[in-house]
Amino acid sequence: MTLRGGRISAGVQSAIAKLRHKDIRHRRRAIRVLFEADDPNNLHAFKAMLDDKDPWFRTKALEAFRNWAPYQNPSCLDPLIESSRVEVNRTASTILEKMNTECWEQAIKLIQSNDTSTAKFAAMYISKKGTNELNLELMNHQNAIVRREAVSSPSLDDEDVKKMLEDEDDIVFKNCIRELNNRSVNLTEEELDRSMKRNSGKIELLPILLKNNDPRVANATLELNSKEQKEFLSLMSKYCNSSEHPAISSIHNSGDKNLLSRWITRKQGNGFDEIREKLIFDSSIDLVQRCRLVETLVGRPNDDFVQSVVEKILSSKEHDLLLQEAQMLSTASEEI
Repeated sequence: MTLRGGRISAGVQSAIAKLRHKDIRHRRRAIRVLFEADDPNNLHAFKAMLDDKDPWFRTKALEAFRNWAPYQNPSCLDPLIESSRVEVNRTASTILEKMNTECWEQAIKLIQSNDTSTAKFAAMYISKKGTNELNLELMNHQNAIVRREAVSSPSLDDEDVKKMLEDEDDIVFKNCIRELNNRSVNLTEEELDRSMKRNSGKIELLPILLKNNDPRVANATLELNSKEQKEFLSLMSKYCNSSEHPAISSIHNSGDKNLLSRWITRKQGNGFDEIREKLIFDSSIDLVQRCRLVETLVGRPNDDFVQSVVEKILSSKEHDLLLQEAQMLSTASEEI
């Protein structure tokens, strides 16, 4: 410890003095002494090093602030905030959440930064710990990065969050939908209609649509990218436990049937077999996907349903690839 009888030890006092030494070796040794002492009260000694010409000393200064600033008053972050170096400002924003006292004034200053990461971390801090009044201000902030974080603040009520549905930034809109879904907040027909007209956010809307048996789920499947399609398959498995779920017929009638067929390959049971058969013989579906649907029947060669499908394919004028799959099923059945 550096404090002995309420006084700074001579070794630490000497180390602080040597931080300005012309010989870099003395300065480095002084840094080691201060880190070994591990006393937050020595943080002030590192302030001058934040803009040192040597990057090693700047790095050690930032490390010192990360280690000891949480045990100091919020004002100790001011040198970081006032620095002209982006990495120094960013460090201040990442320390906010670790501080033992409220740092609203510092966070608000950091939010004004032109650096995306700095503004984001500051907004995250206020979003999680700020008052309703503070977060209402952030909802109208000119920087979309800030609004993206504010929308998930627990200090905002449901109606406050709903207002963000009209935000022009797509990510704010998506975060808003996620937050409302997490809160199990229902959207009105008008709100859903407006949301569906957006060019983004369909995967975020899908849980709400699936939970409410909303037929608009079909249109939502038509605008998903490959990553979102994988997420959709998981959502279908989560919310559609029965072949009678309205979403299935809705997607089959006017949605992405290729996507529906990918999901059906994982399902078993009479109800799902009826849908599987319709998809197998649907020429609007990708041929490779239709073949995969037939492949999933390999483990059921003597099943009456499988035999019926095989006979229909072999007696039809289907593509050669589909005929080959049916012949393989037929052969498997004969061998057994």
